[in-house]
Amino acid sequence: AMGIPLHRIPDIRRFYGRDAHGTDPINFMEEDYPPLKNHVIAARITAENPDEGFKPTSGRIDRVKFQSTPNVWGYFSVGARGGIHEFADSQFGHVFANGPTREDARKNLVMSLKVLEAIGEIRNPVEYLVQLLETREFKDNSIDTSWLDRLIKEKLVKINLDTATVVFCAAVYRARMHIEGEVDKFRDQLQKGQTTLV
Repeated sequence: AMGIPLHRIPDIRRFYGRDAHGTDPINFMEEDYPPLKNHVIAARITAENPDEGFKPTSGRIDRVKFQSTPNVWGYFSVGARGGIHEFADSQFGHVFANGPTREDARKNLVMSLKVLEAIGEIRNPVEYLVQLLETREFKDNSIDTSWLDRLIKEKLVKINLDTATVVFCAAVYRARMHIEGEVDKFRDQLQKGQTTLV
């Protein structure tokens, strides 16, 4: 806090039940703070491929669909028809969920991630995050960074996709891109007077 002692910061003082503008010191190692009444869990939304060790991806983002609720909010740095280029930070969003307990916050985050959609050329780890949040270790809060490293290394969390569905979705996506390209070409020709509607 730019050299200001913690015991002089009004929000810290309020948190410890002190006069916000007082100057008496607070012994942070000895003094208890009020019981927590709110828990928050956040998820970084990135253009990364969880199946390849969270390797960054780049490309167009056609749409991000996210709905805030009283217990979940988020922000995204890309809009419709935006994108992530190869030299950019892979994070393009952040989702926060709160609740009276850690478990309530976790459940709220899971529900919001299940309906979040980032559609385009990039990969994102949203489904992977949902599976991480549903693991017994995460629910029990018995996790650390080595836990996540082990899951990634051993590929213990993975998205199971039906091959036929993947092929169908890829075909639909390619068809859509082709049709959009043809429509754009037609509009350009029409604006230049090179095509008639008859």
